[in-house]
Amino acid sequence: MKIEKASIIDAEIIADINIKVWKTTYCNILSNDTFTKRENQRQLIIETIQNLIKTNTYLIAKVDDVPIGFILYGDLREIPNLESKKTGEVYAIYILENYQRKGIGKKLIDYAIKDLISKDYKNLLIWGLKDNPCTKFYEKIGGIKMHTRKISIFDDKLLENSYYFDDIKTILLNV
Repeated sequence: MKIEKASIIDAEIIADINIKVWKTTYCNILSNDTFTKRENQRQLIIETIQNLIKTNTYLIAKVDDVPIGFILYGDLREIPNLESKKTGEVYAIYILENYQRKGIGKKLIDYAIKDLISKDYKNLLIWGLKDNPCTKFYEKIGGIKMHTRKISIFDDKLLENSYYFDDIKTILLNV
């Protein structure tokens, strides 16, 4: 497996992974209408990714040169009581279903953490849908549930939990 920094030309690949993972990971969480609307927004997703690549870091995981996942991270976007600390945030981590639970998520997180540490980040926050079974991964690597918030994805009303890591260096120690 290879991890590399994404560029603007990777936006379509990232969008495709995003849409595919939504269908498999969120199939029991989101409505069919939401999936249809998400697919119809493919071009908007690509444009959003292109803009995010300019200000944040996207990493792509490849197996045999085939993209199978990505992670997006950068500065903390909200929660004022954490902003006085140098806190980073993982905005998204998506891995195609056939490659999940094979250590790829951990490798992507570790790569991102090493990059954040090199930029003097001390803490990390990750948001995940409450009903997403993959969020157990965040607890496994040391995340503590900190906040719950209500969000809307199209017409679906959902809960999202944050997972906080007080010292991101400890993530590298957790398997």
